Amino acid sequence: MNLELLLYGSGGHAKVLIDILRKQNVQIAGIFDDNYASDTFCSIKSIGKYDQHLLNNFPLIICIGNNQKRKEISKRVSHNLTNIIATSAVVSEDVIMSSGTVILQNAVIQSSSTLGACVILNANSCIDHDCKIMDFVHIGPGAIISNNTTIGEGALISAGAIITKNTVIEPWTVVPPGMVI
Repeated sequence: MNLELLLYGSGGHAKVLIDILRKQNVQIAGIFDDNYASDTFCSIKSIGKYDQHLLNNFPLIICIGNNQKRKEISKRVSHNLTNIIATSAVVSEDVIMSSGTVILQNAVIQSSSTLGACVILNANSCIDHDCKIMDFVHIGPGAIISNNTTIGEGALISAGAIITKNTVIEPWTVVPPGMVI
């Protein structure tokens, strides 16, 4: 990747994304944060609360793990959202992916799956073939989504959960860690 972008949010999720971006030599122009507390975050310039007029030619990624907050922020931003995919992730070439999606280290997304806007696929998660992951979903570390499954908007599939084939998870559902459905 040879690009420069902006981040929105400066918490734990941002730290993970900064690490991925640095390893890919992506330049980070600055970080917006509505809870502006410091001039820098991880040695990156904090530029304060979101301002649609600042650096509006740069793409942006929302670095907020909370699904509802990520949705609220996505409605307010006017910057173009971009995707971040860790180099160790495996993404089938026919996966359809909306903007603002983040795919972390060692995640696997199999053929004919669809990812909505502002989705987080955490480290070591696996999405099998023909799955539909709707907007603002967060798939936790090590979670497995079996084939032909639909995960509704805003759902949180916690670490290590297993969703068996042909399952529909309703919007905004929280699946506890290690749960098998």
